[in-house]
Amino acid sequence: MNKKKVDFSHSNTDLMASIAVIFLLLAVAMILANSAAVSKAENAQEKLNAERNEFNNEIRDLLKLPRGGKDVSDDGCIRVINDDLKSEIRIRFIDGHSANGERCRGLTFGTAEFKLSGQSDSANILDKLALISSKACKKQSAGKDSPIWRLSIEGHTDKDRYFNDSLSRCDHRNEELCGNLYLSAQRAREVYLRIARTMASNEKVSQDRRCFEKMALISGRGPLDPVNEPDREMAAVYDEAESNHDGKQSNRRVEYIVHFKVAKIEANK
Repeated sequence: MNKKKVDFSHSNTDLMASIAVIFLLLAVAMILANSAAVSKAENAQEKLNAERNEFNNEIRDLLKLPRGGKDVSDDGCIRVINDDLKSEIRIRFIDGHSANGERCRGLTFGTAEFKLSGQSDSANILDKLALISSKACKKQSAGKDSPIWRLSIEGHTDKDRYFNDSLSRCDHRNEELCGNLYLSAQRAREVYLRIARTMASNEKVSQDRRCFEKMALISGRGPLDPVNEPDREMAAVYDEAESNHDGKQSNRRVEYIVHFKVAKIEANK
């Protein structure tokens, strides 16, 4: 009895074609699922951006800045930066001279000092920051649906070296940066404590003080983020007293930042 040879070539070809089709279908399904996830994240981000813009307008109303207008107040003493890329609102109170030459009294610190100066407009500013903190806490109370996830109190210094004997832990190869980071963090801590104290003494916002204390993160940036290089360089050509009203003084500052959530693309399981 003759045995017929079985030709497996067609069977193998059909099998490979079937596997290719299956992989193609899986790839298409993954692409469609990923597109849906991206679309969902984009919609969620648009909602978060809208909520951030709404809160930005609330801050502008409180600081008496025009809605949807320029970031700097008419007198140049307040700057509110609504940053899409970082998903944050940064509030900067200028201390020194504004763009139009007027004297600004922000959160003022003397040279190598971390206690607020009596010359600053700190009481008025702290009242406003207490109200903004209360508004942020009320949104935070919404839980998972809250667009806000953190507050920051960020301290800064000019470029002058700061060091004292108590900074024994500093790396002596980088004393300037270490000391200035310490000084800037102490300035942030001072403003943090003053905001908490202001909230505690104001019946309208006192119930939100604990929330603020938990939400706020204190940090020091030292001389790493000057307000702008030209002002600092121009200030160097004046004597110390004059420079305190220009670049150096404006760099000795504390900024208040509201951080908003960023929509995440959820992986399909």
